[in-house]
Amino acid sequence: AVVRTTRGSMDGVVVYGATPAGCAAAIAAARLGLTVSLLDPGLRVGGMTSGGLGHTDVGLEGRELGGITREFYSRVGETYGGAPGTVCFDIEPHVAEAVYTAMLSEANVNITLGVAISAATVTAGAITSISVLPTVVDTDHHRLRDPTAALPVAGRVFIDASYEGDLMARAGVPFTVGREGADQYNETDAGRLAPNNVLARYQFQRPLPHTTPRGRLLPMIYDGPIAKVGDADAKVQAYTYRPCMTKLAGGCGVPVGKPRAYDPSRWELFRRLLTSSRYSNLTAADFLYFAGPLGNKTGLAAKFDVGTNGAFSLDYIGASWAYPNATRAQRASIIDDHVQYTLEFLHFLSTDPAGSPQLRADVASYGWCADEFVDEGNFPTSALYVREARRMLGSAVFTEQDHVSSRTKSDTIGMGSYNMDCHMVERIAVNESWVLNEGWLTRDFPRIPFELPYSLMVPPRTKASNLLVPVAVSASHVAFAGLRLETTWSILGQAAGVAAAIAANVTASSVQDVSVPRLQALLRSQGQLLTLDEVLPAGPPTHCGQPA
Repeated sequence: AVVRTTRGSMDGVVVYGATPAGCAAAIAAARLGLTVSLLDPGLRVGGMTSGGLGHTDVGLEGRELGGITREFYSRVGETYGGAPGTVCFDIEPHVAEAVYTAMLSEANVNITLGVAISAATVTAGAITSISVLPTVVDTDHHRLRDPTAALPVAGRVFIDASYEGDLMARAGVPFTVGREGADQYNETDAGRLAPNNVLARYQFQRPLPHTTPRGRLLPMIYDGPIAKVGDADAKVQAYTYRPCMTKLAGGCGVPVGKPRAYDPSRWELFRRLLTSSRYSNLTAADFLYFAGPLGNKTGLAAKFDVGTNGAFSLDYIGASWAYPNATRAQRASIIDDHVQYTLEFLHFLSTDPAGSPQLRADVASYGWCADEFVDEGNFPTSALYVREARRMLGSAVFTEQDHVSSRTKSDTIGMGSYNMDCHMVERIAVNESWVLNEGWLTRDFPRIPFELPYSLMVPPRTKASNLLVPVAVSASHVAFAGLRLETTWSILGQAAGVAAAIAANVTASSVQDVSVPRLQALLRSQGQLLTLDEVLPAGPPTHCGQPA
């Protein structure tokens, strides 16, 4: 990636977080003539799209995508040899990084990677600068911060495009973490859910003994307070990694390393699940979701974005709750814990006698892709999949009703289209016989387009008059579950970049005073699709072939 040290510009735009939202925001503002600084604590631009989430979820086959978002996927398709206008939604991580880097470079965006925000200076309700600290990667790839060399970055308008909402929080903008109760916004699936009616492959399907000989719950079962069904709690859905994997027999893989420390007793519940199974032909695909192939590499050379599949899988249930508001040292520990969990999970599946020889051999036949995440030992340590963290409390809150019934907005700046998608939040013992996973939204909403209001990313005027937040948006937990796609973040990011450019070019203007008609006109001129009647009649042609 291109890395340039920047101190920002008093007349420019500062974007924190090189997620798809941050990249789109930076490109959009820079193309409108603004000086733009893009900063990120990680090692690459592109967020999860370049961090392992190569398989792109889209609600309407891409018919809702326009503007910079469509341009990115088209340029990926062209990278793979497709004709102009074709797209690719199954992307190798290094290709996603290369395409984003090229688009940012062409727009003359100043990029600084490896820096994490430590403070924000706010004067009279406006951010004047932020301070960032260099990020250090030690020999175990922990994410650590050096507290001795803060770098101030000044700007006229700021955009918090981080998954965590870290700039927003440091600027004093109000936010929430966790699940609202069902009565707060009158949402069907709010609050703690009943752990039934979950898709079978993600749930325990039979009772299991789940205590030690002394009657204590086995590891990886939560034994603390549990909210009543429908009540609020401060818990967030599981985080995970999305490693890029391939068959070792293809000659393009690297064996999965052993965990730093492995305690077989930690996996006793999973062991009991395997030994109780009535199936004898389990394979890796029963516990891992192989999305792809990426780039349409085929046969033994095929590469996959590997995700969760099963009651036990890569989702580290219950380990994410402290992350949103954790200190930098605590986050480093949580990240390391997730890395070790991933390695232990794969080690258990490939070695433990509870699994059949067929299962163990199948899991062991996969390795990391040798050409991905080379600077991190082929595993994306710096790209923990933070599915949900802080959510801003703006002047308006986007809820389930805005997604399902009140789908048109006068201040629309793009469209979403996905169903509510929330992974498990906790694993609990519901009685002496059953342990169950809880948190998966029980009602699969239809994939219908809905308009995204500008108010989603606008803080209260009295808190931050020059900040836009296109990822940690002002939405309920339930509604956020239908927003949290990388494509949606990109759509919101482009709108944030254009709005920031408008605000930066008007003396004493605030983001709250941006002319929505002007914003909408500029977005349409850039190809963004804004309203339900603009959804394309057919999805774009797709092409994912061998890289050129």
